Amino acid sequence: MKRLVIWCLGLAFALGAIPVTVAAQQVPGVDDPAFLAARAAWLAGDDRAALDQFADLSRAGSIPARILLSRIAATPHLAETVTASMDRRARIDLLREPVGLSGRDWLVSAAKESDLAAALMAATPMRDERGNLAAAARTLARNGEIRPAWRVLHWLLARGDARPVADVVNAAPEAFGLPGRDLLGMALILLSQRGQSMPVPPAAAVSRDTAADYVASLRSASNRFAAIGQYPLPSGNLAVPATSEGRQALAAAARDLPALRPLLVHCENTCSPDEQELCLAEGAYALSAAGAFPWPFASPAQSLIPDTDYWTSPRFTQDVARLLAHGGWEGCR
Repeated sequence: MKRLVIWCLGLAFALGAIPVTVAAQQVPGVDDPAFLAARAAWLAGDDRAALDQFADLSRAGSIPARILLSRIAATPHLAETVTASMDRRARIDLLREPVGLSGRDWLVSAAKESDLAAALMAATPMRDERGNLAAAARTLARNGEIRPAWRVLHWLLARGDARPVADVVNAAPEAFGLPGRDLLGMALILLSQRGQSMPVPPAAAVSRDTAADYVASLRSASNRFAAIGQYPLPSGNLAVPATSEGRQALAAAARDLPALRPLLVHCENTCSPDEQELCLAEGAYALSAAGAFPWPFASPAQSLIPDTDYWTSPRFTQDVARLLAHGGWEGCR
């Protein structure tokens, strides 16, 4: 209990930096007592009981249960605590809709009844590339699902659709934060390369030089680190914990990034003072290796469990350790 109190106090300083959003459209069934009980059980760390309840509710037609169960199932370090010892059939029965031999992601059926669930599908490999991904990103951002919204925008940019990426990020700059600034910078560069107008603030539109300076500020090392967990050194190389320069750069970047406050608290509570720098550097590197950026410690479904609730829940300390282990973190040394 003492460790939990220390943990929560440590995180309290960072909670103001987390976007606190309220869903623009309430998901039907989100206030159902049975769903709230399952949600509370999951936040308390009672994984098996919670997943069983979510599965029962999903089979009974609960949209929020289907969304949350789908997101947990798609997050290995959250699902594997229960499923690691289960056989394939049992895993399918617990986590997937009973359709076909391998079951089906519950998000598919939820998407037929919920615009939010349909937008969440756009952030998965099940997305319809012919669909309006920009509209999906807007829906996600409006409902507080910033992490999947960023991923949808990243896919849009990868296929060359820079304008909608810039428009969506510019419409919610505070919500998208540093990762959004990095993405916006890439979108503006692509627009410039095509000879198209760039949507920049009036102060940056004064001249070509001011516009270039603005874009360069968006593509800063700290913004890139926040977006993908990679920190470019002045030499042009990426920082790695194995070198003194890389270790110092990664540790400093991790200390300065509010989204990594849980890593800082974990290192302070787990490692000795002389191990802090390496813990932060290797921890950040492990999170990047796990593909956890941006916002590596975000709730699996931010619209149903806000990050503030997740970060202060009894289960969170263990989830931090599980995510680090998933990325290959070797522990204090």
